[in-house]
Amino acid sequence: ITNLTGTGQLDPLLAERLKVVGAWLEVNGEAIYSTRRWIHSTEKDTRFTRSKDSRFVYAISTVWPGEKFTSSFLKPKPGSKIIMLGSKDPLQWKIMEGKLEVNIPAQFQNEKNRPVENAWVFKIEIAQ
Repeated sequence: ITNLTGTGQLDPLLAERLKVVGAWLEVNGEAIYSTRRWIHSTEKDTRFTRSKDSRFVYAISTVWPGEKFTSSFLKPKPGSKIIMLGSKDPLQWKIMEGKLEVNIPAQFQNEKNRPVENAWVFKIEIAQ
């Protein structure tokens, strides 16, 4: 429910915020809609959800991770593809010293080339 202005209009600031949230959900909605709580809910600046069938975990990074996204909790299924939602190309990844390291391509280091402005989502098929 939103309040309208005295002229019956939606407050411009609220309208802009709703557009930003809508654009984010258009790209990353699968990490929110019909998901469930995962066994870990947070790790530093990352929040986690899981798909209904528990096959995928969505890591939502609230801070741009730089050249590598890392997690001590995530253990991908061997040979699985990891993608950043909004990008079609799988990302290269490896396990180093028990941690997942996902390489983020150079093109995304430029803010203008990222799929969204904030809260980037990595979709990881996890080992069962």
